[in-house]
Amino acid sequence: MSKKDDFTKIKYSHLSKLYMSANGFKSTFENLKKQSAENLGIIQYENATPATATNGLFALELYLKLIYSFDYWEKTQRGKENCINETQYPKGHKLYELFNQLEEKSTRTILEKTVSEMSNADVGEFFKNFSNDFAKWRYYFESSGCMEGDFYSLGIILTAVYNYCNDYINYKMYSPEEWIESDTNTSVTMHKAKVSSMEELNDLQNKSLSELM
Repeated sequence: MSKKDDFTKIKYSHLSKLYMSANGFKSTFENLKKQSAENLGIIQYENATPATATNGLFALELYLKLIYSFDYWEKTQRGKENCINETQYPKGHKLYELFNQLEEKSTRTILEKTVSEMSNADVGEFFKNFSNDFAKWRYYFESSGCMEGDFYSLGIILTAVYNYCNDYINYKMYSPEEWIESDTNTSVTMHKAKVSSMEELNDLQNKSLSELM
């Protein structure tokens, strides 16, 4: 039986933040994968494969933890007169363990969403074969021999778990007004420029951020 220390507590109302974060890593994976395909055969002075794998596998980890959080709250709080704004998900990065800790109905739904492109056995093999690869790809330069990945299957499974989470967030999320709070503000410096005249300042202000970067 799992111990309490094996789980991370999270506010149920914060699951939308977890969802948006997972979406960000998924989008980065997809963009890097596309970029890598476009650069095939061109001499490169970088290796984007580890970053592509790391983002995709971490996105999958977050989606699995999010689904577990949905399941746990539904099982322990849905229908209670005074349900609490708290749920939990398992700690760790091992995809095979995270997938197998989901409720049966959730694993069944994921398999149903992948069945047109992958067999259930293939999905199971993916989780077994690449369970620890988030850690491996982050430090791929420490490994010797050949590092293998499967971006094709990862993309299919990511789409399935994304669709599952998207359906829950949009149609099943319990959102009482008293649980709604101001979202976390983020502040990131994207560009700095020294100016020596008002003319230079006005010129900068008329440019978009993407032009400046």
